[in-house]
Amino acid sequence: MAVMDILLRVLQPLLLGQMLLYFNTTDVDKSYAYGYAVGVILCSALNVFVIHPYTIGMLHMGMKIRVACCSLIYRKTLKLTKTALGETTIGQAVNLLSNDVNRFDISIIFLHYLWLGPLETIIMTYVMYDIIDVGVSSVIGVAFLLMFIPLQGWLGKKSSELRLKTAIRTDARVRLTNEIISGIQAIKMYTWENPFSALIQKARNAVDAQVGKHMFEECIDKYLRSKTRILVTHQLQYLRDVGRIIVLKDGAIQAEGTYDELGSMGVDFGRLLENQAKTDETSSRPASTTVSRSNSRTSISSLSTVMTNDTSKQEPLEVIRTNFVTLLLTRILFN
Repeated sequence: MAVMDILLRVLQPLLLGQMLLYFNTTDVDKSYAYGYAVGVILCSALNVFVIHPYTIGMLHMGMKIRVACCSLIYRKTLKLTKTALGETTIGQAVNLLSNDVNRFDISIIFLHYLWLGPLETIIMTYVMYDIIDVGVSSVIGVAFLLMFIPLQGWLGKKSSELRLKTAIRTDARVRLTNEIISGIQAIKMYTWENPFSALIQKARNAVDAQVGKHMFEECIDKYLRSKTRILVTHQLQYLRDVGRIIVLKDGAIQAEGTYDELGSMGVDFGRLLENQAKTDETSSRPASTTVSRSNSRTSISSLSTVMTNDTSKQEPLEVIRTNFVTLLLTRILFN
């Protein structure tokens, strides 16, 4: 098989070159041109009838090796002790059976090129230098190609390192997924949904505050700085950073202006927030099943009092309240 591969790869381009000489010059006889054409066709036919069955045979052998390795891994896992099972995760076994053993299907095809490659390089260098009479240029060209071998080795090393990191991350992801599924099964079995829901809600409240601050500073205030932005929120910590504030009550605008203008009009944002928090806490006390969510409801409905532009009919801020007030913050910037 190796001899056929070397002959076909070396002989076919030589026959093709001699056939092309018939179209460039008149020194080549027509019968020789036909002979060269038949030689090119025979090389292609031999490639189909010899190389392709060889490739199929190598793929079949690689499949046998892969199946044997999978069977060996399966039998080995059945014989592991409890200590070894504690050190080995399911993700590692799944990664071995799904990714690593597939290398045998492809690597077995190119295994012979470890020694065929250098041999064919030497033969082709000699053919170009002596038979085709290219001269020293052929040696320089081959040497330039050989310079890429260290680069290919370095790229292969980096690729293997990245694949190793990917495999480690895959193992960690599969292990974490299995732990989550096992935890869900335990929670459902012992009916721990409500207690764990309260714990998750507390953690989410803390995360939501940090995520909201990060989104406002990095996205709204920086990335979208040159755009027209409309922010609907109940959080008072963003009031100083906006250009215009609109306070709504029951769908109607009750106050409008900047933070300083609303402050000069007598709007005490801190007292508004404190009064609404106390009111929401009082209203949520009777329902014992919703105590765990009172903090999140308070943070969502933090602003519940408004003011009116008509100062002659303005009521005390302590008695003005509503169940749901939307605070619309806008800033219009021009490039």
